[in-house]
Amino acid sequence: MQKTKNNENNDASKDSKKMEDLLQALGISANYLAEKVGTSHGAIYHIKNGVNNISNGMIERIIKAFPNVNHKYLKYDHLPILLNDNEVKEQMELLNIKPKNDVTLNTIQRYLETPNQLDRIEQKLNLLLKQSGIAYD
Repeated sequence: MQKTKNNENNDASKDSKKMEDLLQALGISANYLAEKVGTSHGAIYHIKNGVNNISNGMIERIIKAFPNVNHKYLKYDHLPILLNDNEVKEQMELLNIKPKNDVTLNTIQRYLETPNQLDRIEQKLNLLLKQSGIAYD
């Protein structure tokens, strides 16, 4: 039983370092992380101070709130801490995690389509101006 307790303490110590490194990599405070993942600041501080381990549920909430955080880093201590865009997409598909806010993805897609929409609007306006005989550039 003592060996199990030592392993738990060892894991909590490793998770404490992981949490510190994660906060530093993201450039955020423990309070901000707690707010974004929907937990108490005490839960984050217990991990940060080596009292508790990072649970699977906490890992999932962190990944949903910060998709660029490497799941394998939180779970297995495999670097890098933060992923690039392609790795984020792969991780989200692999873990079958939906982004925290689908509205954000839709908004981004609409912004990306804006130049095409503006070109079509400009073409229609030019056509209407030409048909009406109004001078245009």
